[in-house]
Amino acid sequence: MASPRRSSPSVGVSPHTVRDHLKNVFRKTGTTSRTELVSHLFSQWYAERLFHH
Repeated sequence: MASPRRSSPSVGVSPHTVRDHLKNVFRKTGTTSRTELVSHLFSQWYAERLFHH
């Protein structure tokens, strides 16, 4: 995954803004890293639909 410094120009915000948004998402989802966030989102949104239909 791209670092805040690399991804911020492509969306037109500062690296600090990207970091702040990531911190808020981590807090709201109870995760602490991007990897953990992806795992959490997969298990919450996709695993149920893929494996239980």
